[in-house]
Amino acid sequence: MLFLIAQYHGVKRFLEKVENGTITELGKLSTVLSYIREIQKLGINPVTISRNMKNSIADSELVNILTGNIISECALPNLVDIVNSYNEQLENEQQLGRNISDDELNKIDDIQ
Repeated sequence: MLFLIAQYHGVKRFLEKVENGTITELGKLSTVLSYIREIQKLGINPVTISRNMKNSIADSELVNILTGNIISECALPNLVDIVNSYNEQLENEQQLGRNISDDELNKIDDIQ
């Protein structure tokens, strides 16, 4: 879904494509809106994911156990890995003398 939002240059145009039936693989508009709400609950704004992220998006192969068909899809990095990396970055910055704000720590707590 995030890839499609980027492809259509924003949530509004993406949702228009879902509503008019151009994009059908994610379900009806109400389903897609629930997905967007879930992403936002994680503190992620789908529009702010960098275009450079495409270089780090891995292709994953999934096998349909009923048909044996192989499906190749793109996947974003694991959110746990991103949070762990951010924690490491903050720890390194603290060791170098940077003060970490309560707001930053609360955001990390909200994600975990």
